[in-house]
Amino acid sequence: MNKKKVFSIIIICIVIANMILYGAGLMHAIPFWIVIAICAITAYLVIPRMKAD
Repeated sequence: MNKKKVFSIIIICIVIANMILYGAGLMHAIPFWIVIAICAITAYLVIPRMKAD
């Protein structure tokens, strides 16, 4: 697997865990949206610029 694919899977796992924690009431809204924003910025700006192996 190349770095882009591994990094994308990690971001997806972080978002899923974030949604589960928020849905279970273990996370408040502000940290939830901060994590979502960081993951979105990473997916939109960082991953496309990574070099494929």
